[in-house]
Amino acid sequence: MMKWLWRFPKEEQAIWVRVIQAKYEKIDHWKTKEVTSTYGISLWRSIRNLWHCFFQRTRFNVNNGRKILFWEDNWLGNGSLKQLFPDIYLLNQQHEVTVQEVWSIHGWNLTYRRRIQDWEVDRLAEFYGTLDHFGGLKEGEDTLRWIHHSKGIFTVSSAYKNLNQMGTQLRFLPWKLIWKVKIPYKVTVFTWLVVKEAVLTQENLMKRGIHVS
Repeated sequence: MMKWLWRFPKEEQAIWVRVIQAKYEKIDHWKTKEVTSTYGISLWRSIRNLWHCFFQRTRFNVNNGRKILFWEDNWLGNGSLKQLFPDIYLLNQQHEVTVQEVWSIHGWNLTYRRRIQDWEVDRLAEFYGTLDHFGGLKEGEDTLRWIHHSKGIFTVSSAYKNLNQMGTQLRFLPWKLIWKVKIPYKVTVFTWLVVKEAVLTQENLMKRGIHVS
């Protein structure tokens, strides 16, 4: 189901994306608000609940910097700056800015709530040292990259392999929801078979020793 999180920001004009946005409200360019209602059956709620699992396996490619949050998003490759430097984050005044909003050709335009203390200087130097890896803004829209594929593209097989390696694939699959959601029965059955690896996809054929060109 992570593929829908991958497709969501890439298909902004698609009808299904517009429906999701209208119902659950988009909070940035990549995701909607969390679905907290406990009433009824919501397929999107289960998909949205996978966001953190999905997000940990991605990074952002910065181009014009308009869609990428400076603190919240993983755009330098080692995690978000908020995670890496929570102390500097608390000192900073600009918590909801994009990369574009704080970058200039002269450096980073960051402001702080108070004067930096002597004992904080080394930590701040480490923070700016991390920012030095950034090569500057470029033309084009920002994109999301799946880190478990050589081309940065999300595939079900690469996600499966990663989750299998971590031994968590069963924990993240909303088994009961597959059967409860109101979609054509044959679609439900197909989804279940895919999850159970019963559909003869190319990957599964290869597992059985059947090689296809």
